[in-house]
Amino acid sequence: MSEDSETPKAPINYGILSNSDGLQTFLSRQSGGQTYQIKLPNTNTIGYLHNDGTGLLDWIAAPQGPQGISGTGGGGSGMISFYTGTDATIPLTQNISAIVNPTTILINTNDSIFSSPSAGRIVYTSVGSKYYKILINVGIHSLSSNKIIRYDMMKNGNIVLFSTIQHHNNQEYETITMSYVALLNQNDYIELYMTATDGSYSIHIYSLSIIIDPC
Repeated sequence: MSEDSETPKAPINYGILSNSDGLQTFLSRQSGGQTYQIKLPNTNTIGYLHNDGTGLLDWIAAPQGPQGISGTGGGGSGMISFYTGTDATIPLTQNISAIVNPTTILINTNDSIFSSPSAGRIVYTSVGSKYYKILINVGIHSLSSNKIIRYDMMKNGNIVLFSTIQHHNNQEYETITMSYVALLNQNDYIELYMTATDGSYSIHIYSLSIIIDPC
């Protein structure tokens, strides 16, 4: 908030006004014996006061939710999750990637801009392009010891550059965490794949979450 140097300064007051439209948030200030009152569009609107130098104050509403780099796109978050108390089994064949796809549920927050048409896959459905933070947590338990497994974050079936992790598993319950920032366009989808590098065996999955948040 800024003021013209010649505009008299006075405190700005915040309050709630009840009218025919229900509760209405307002800001007001006393200046030159007059009260200037700015009614906010609704109690959830974020914005700022603008002084054009005449002593009049206008409320400028901020965009609701982060905008995509194309000028569109929502700012909501999405998540798919699996945890039932019973492990899911993923059979692995040496050097062949396999999707981690236990029965997941979709959780949307703020805006319904994600979908999950199949287990283990989360799809960005909003228009426009936007950078998102992607966090993957997978809980594993191997019945075979001394195994090296590669984990790849996949976007539209392709490995997200620099997202690969290799992990040495020793028949323990462990959680693998991956995080990355990626540009998502409409209908882009994210999945997790695993690859056995030293034999063929099964991996037990006891939990999985893929969380996508706006940057």
